Amino acid sequence: MASTIPRLVNDRLLLGLKGIVSDFEMATLRQRALEAQRTKAQRGELWMHLPVGLVYGPTGAIELDPDARVQHTIRLVLEKFDELGSTSGCAASALPCPSPVTSRADATPTGRSPTTRASTPSSPIPS
Repeated sequence: MASTIPRLVNDRLLLGLKGIVSDFEMATLRQRALEAQRTKAQRGELWMHLPVGLVYGPTGAIELDPDARVQHTIRLVLEKFDELGSTSGCAASALPCPSPVTSRADATPTGRSPTTRASTPSSPIPS
């Protein structure tokens, strides 16, 4: 099989046609996959990832999660949303009390106090 040389007109034409055919095949496959998904959804056989708190039951119906803690937490979040009227307020009410803000100069990611420094050799390194 001969290799193609992009400098030659006929080879550029061949490469261009291969690219167009490849794009057409990809679009056709994508269209067929979406149509199959729609058909499956119309028959009621399309299973998708459910949000937290919902599960598929033994019959395939969507049900509440049987875990009582999950149900309690979801009800609590929905009650807070009804009470506060916004998701940001609901999220803020779920957070613990904020800790005091420190400036970046006070931050110590290494766990040492800001004044502690690593020891440095007193004499220069010999060359």
